[in-house]
Amino acid sequence: MKLLVIANPRAGRGRCARHLPAIRAAVDGLEGAQFCVSQSVDHLISLARQGIRGRVNAIVACGGDGTIHQIVQALIFSGVALGVIPAGTGNDIARHLGLPTDVRLACDVLRRGKRRWIDVARVSSRGAPRRPRIYLSVAGAGFDAEVNRLAQRASSWLPNRAVYLRAVVGALSRFTSKLMEVTCDGHQWAGEATLVAVGNASSYGGGLKIVPRARLDDGWLDVCLVKKTSRFELVRRFPQLYAGTHIHHPAVEIRRARRVTLASTDHMELFADGEYICDLPVTIEIVPRALPVIAP
Repeated sequence: MKLLVIANPRAGRGRCARHLPAIRAAVDGLEGAQFCVSQSVDHLISLARQGIRGRVNAIVACGGDGTIHQIVQALIFSGVALGVIPAGTGNDIARHLGLPTDVRLACDVLRRGKRRWIDVARVSSRGAPRRPRIYLSVAGAGFDAEVNRLAQRASSWLPNRAVYLRAVVGALSRFTSKLMEVTCDGHQWAGEATLVAVGNASSYGGGLKIVPRARLDDGWLDVCLVKKTSRFELVRRFPQLYAGTHIHHPAVEIRRARRVTLASTDHMELFADGEYICDLPVTIEIVPRALPVIAP
């Protein structure tokens, strides 16, 4: 099998760069694998497109959710499979795919080359002139988007989970609920909301199970709407996100849909796979079985 492995040295706040020699050694043991290192986001996407034109069987993202997100923008609908060597901060997408975090074990998965198909979520916005963006895990607007923004600025020496916990504390100090309209397959809700998360997969932020019943291959988007609530209640309920038990709280509404629209009279940003996507309003649609992946 012909593989192109693209390592992002900025992934994991420098974790990937620190482990590049070990990653390179493991990849060298893969027959038919070419290894390269990206210099920027644009370079990352350019390398992926070169691989597609070169008719590789799979492009392997060596990094975290953000690295995967950028490569998928080039990869989607090409027929070329996505492989992953986890080297990021949260590695939620790798976890959803059942991939080991150890580099050599992840390369063993690539060596076996078992393909399966997963769904993707497609985001379109009236204010975005470029083509729709694709994401694999969870998109969020509101409190969780602010957490994402702060997590991207975190110091590189912090442990992975500490990055998100510190970002949560920072977001709590400044966030206020927003007026939102959320429409799920024609069912509309309007009011003050703390956050809205739209999941193709169940977790983000290094294991926060915001929509615990979501699956990458079930043909549905899972939506978590958290209505207006106090900072104290957010802090008190935050640990429940790791188990997914927050869904039983009276301020939380869970829905499933194939098409979701988010709008607000306030300025609100949408993040997905840990990356800024665009400002609201947006429409998010599920695209079933759109991406082949190499997974156990």
